[in-house]
Amino acid sequence: MNLRSVHGAESVSITSARATAEITLTGAHIAPVTFVLGDREVQPYSLPPWQPQDFPDAEPILSHLRGDFFCMPFGETAAGPIHGEVANNRWHVDRHGPSSVTLSMRASDLDADIHKTVSVNDDDAVLYQQVRSNGLQGRWNYGTHPVLDLSALHPHRAGCPRAPCGTARSTRRSSRYPNAVKPRCCSRGRNSPTSRRFLGWTAPPSI
Repeated sequence: MNLRSVHGAESVSITSARATAEITLTGAHIAPVTFVLGDREVQPYSLPPWQPQDFPDAEPILSHLRGDFFCMPFGETAAGPIHGEVANNRWHVDRHGPSSVTLSMRASDLDADIHKTVSVNDDDAVLYQQVRSNGLQGRWNYGTHPVLDLSALHPHRAGCPRAPCGTARSTRRSSRYPNAVKPRCCSRGRNSPTSRRFLGWTAPPSI
């Protein structure tokens, strides 16, 4: 297993003919990810304009922020850091092959062992993730937290179109913080329903 620094974070790589991904050991954040689509290469996951060493005193979830990461419990918690130790603490590499890596950690805020497998293959341009828990008790709010860089779609709005978003292939319902939000790139905040049903992706509901 070869570890290397990617955007300032110690990371492990996986690759296939259709996709390449970098996974940080701190928080298991995933980015950059390169998909091969015919004669094009695209990198939809966002990297921040800073690196971990720029903010050594920040919570790891912010200093190492990138791409996509698993959250459990999702949001703030009194028992640990925001989005849980799984999004902030260091993971251990259990198995690593050319196109797949399995990491694990003991999450004290969950009192459980968490195992995460990230993989790609030669058949499709897809990033696969599987998360398993051992010893977890109770009901928990959890989910992945993708952050997409859509600046290539709106080059005239530089800095604005980086947005957290679900994947078109798997998302059926989405929810958000119920109060008004005010993105830095917008002049005013807008309210949106806390839950919206996606009937199709040709015209997804605006928020």
